[in-house]
Amino acid sequence: MIHQYPPGAGLILSLFHQDRRTQWALVLAMACIALPFLLIAAEHRLQPAEIFAFAIVLLSGEQLLVDTLGAQSVPLTLGLIPLAALGAWRTFSETPAIRWTSGIALGLISALLLLTRITNLFVVGGLIIFLLLRLWLADGNARRSMVGPVAAALALLLIFGAVPLLIFNRINAGHFLASTYAAADAAPPQFNWILIRQTAYYYFHESFAWRITFASILVTGCAFIVIRSARDRGQRRALAAAAFAMLLTLSVNLVYFLTHTIRIPYYLAPGCFFIVVFGVIAFTDRPFSEDSRDRKRLLRVAAALIVLAGCVEFELRHFHPEVIRPSAPAEVTDPHSIVWADMTSGTLLYYNGKYASKLIFAPACVQNRLIQAVYDAGRPQYFVVDSADVQNLVNRLNEDVEWKRVGTYEAFGSAPIYKIAALRKRLTCPG
Repeated sequence: MIHQYPPGAGLILSLFHQDRRTQWALVLAMACIALPFLLIAAEHRLQPAEIFAFAIVLLSGEQLLVDTLGAQSVPLTLGLIPLAALGAWRTFSETPAIRWTSGIALGLISALLLLTRITNLFVVGGLIIFLLLRLWLADGNARRSMVGPVAAALALLLIFGAVPLLIFNRINAGHFLASTYAAADAAPPQFNWILIRQTAYYYFHESFAWRITFASILVTGCAFIVIRSARDRGQRRALAAAAFAMLLTLSVNLVYFLTHTIRIPYYLAPGCFFIVVFGVIAFTDRPFSEDSRDRKRLLRVAAALIVLAGCVEFELRHFHPEVIRPSAPAEVTDPHSIVWADMTSGTLLYYNGKYASKLIFAPACVQNRLIQAVYDAGRPQYFVVDSADVQNLVNRLNEDVEWKRVGTYEAFGSAPIYKIAALRKRLTCPG
């Protein structure tokens, strides 16, 4: 069996019972998003603007979790990002114990991020950029105290994240640097103005994640403005490292995804969410003014953890997200039928036991030849119109194909299903 995604997502999901896997994933991801901000709120006296920023991040995280629940690796990614962001920021704490604990935690969480989705490389890359910039901008004595935790983080990321991912690629794709993503995903960027304009319109207007995309741009801009308001030289350097790491992360994400033909709503979301979370943490998490062993501070942190644990317990008892039970007409799932789909191809296989191919990834000539070959073999063909690309393919074939609507595929929405009733003429390569 070829696995499209790295093993991290499956490893996490396998810890929970199948019937409650969605519930656990959503609740724990939300708890992980809230945890860093609860810790900061417990340790520092926050200003109203900081409280407002925390609320915006939490609400954005909750909305993204709900919107991406169908792609189970994405909610897991969203839950890990705030933990990694706080770990990266506190790897440069003035307290040695916090510095080392944060560096080790950062390395392990970043490794898990890399093993959850390959595209999390953009998030992990942003974390690495921050670590290196922060180390480079530090003074001599401070730099020497920071080298150890940073080295530990990078070593753990390499051992538990990068190396297993390369081995996974070698087993599943035949090469260490190959992936099981489609060629359209892994293709080099196309710097075509028409493509960039269409893709930008999709991510900044049509996608459900357009708000977090705009927010990441706003937070990145604010990061450079805030640098000048820093109290001392060390804080200015820390904010400068964070700002440049956010800018580079945003730039790489936008350049990569705006120059590819594949458009998926949640492709840009993790990188943009990281930028927003990291920016808010950098703006609000100040060095401790009191001894790190101060009892009152430790009591506030303990109280925050108890409150969070109570919320998780309550949600797990009373929150039961709707479990999807996708249904399709019997003739579509018949073993003799051939199904073409896009966004729901994996859903069809997982829930209905019917393999569906993504014909849209093939050139028009190959599409026509495949459809004609299947038609000549006497196999019924069904098109699940679950994306604009499948709709465009159906529209292109309208003059040559006689369609029959046989029902809908009820999964995350209602997708019409069309059967090829007859071909009006033999399909060949378009002229």
